[in-house]
Amino acid sequence: MPTQTFVPIPIFIGRDTATPVISSTPVKPGEGFDSVTVADPRIFWGDCKPNKTKITARVEDPKAVVSVVIFVQVKSAKKDDYTPWSTGNVMYRYSKDGIYTYILRANDIEGHNNYKDSWVRYQLVATDKNGKEIGRTQIYPQSIQLAPCMCYEPLLGCPIDTPKPKK
Repeated sequence: MPTQTFVPIPIFIGRDTATPVISSTPVKPGEGFDSVTVADPRIFWGDCKPNKTKITARVEDPKAVVSVVIFVQVKSAKKDDYTPWSTGNVMYRYSKDGIYTYILRANDIEGHNNYKDSWVRYQLVATDKNGKEIGRTQIYPQSIQLAPCMCYEPLLGCPIDTPKPKK
């Protein structure tokens, strides 16, 4: 895979140059995790697609981690209002190399229909064979947008942002 290379861009302030310090190390998702990715950043509840997304996580120490649990919550995009956090779902262990996946289905998220425009917030927790927490990601606040299907003809296919009325 390609690696990111950061190049400082000089900023001129009058006759002086200020060069920002930029770390070449990517920000980690949290203790115990190397990476977390989301396949579809926008999902719909109802009959439109995409109505699900795949969340993939890679843990730092595959031998120590026995389970990764995902917790989700729905947050209104318009106001500071949230649903309660879920009780957690176990992610699928894809292989012994520390990759875990979970298919997040919009219609199955508790409180998915509480708001017209919302975000799915989530956090992952890694545990060892004794059930002890050994890693936790940050809370991802706005990486999955959640909206209702506003399509009048979902079986014929719907444009993502411009639903067509039935004739």
